[in-house]
Amino acid sequence: MTRCALSVCTVPVLAVVLLGAGWQQVNQTLGIWAQEVFRGERLPVLPAPTGE
Repeated sequence: MTRCALSVCTVPVLAVVLLGAGWQQVNQTLGIWAQEVFRGERLPVLPAPTGE
């Protein structure tokens, strides 16, 4: 009984570990892309208000 339960539980545990690692990579890539989008060098320069 124990061997059967262990063999049934092994596949879902491995799937969760592998999907977790893949999800971490996706989140890291999205974070890098977000940094590039919001980087100050790539934003247009807005005119500063004058002190009139």
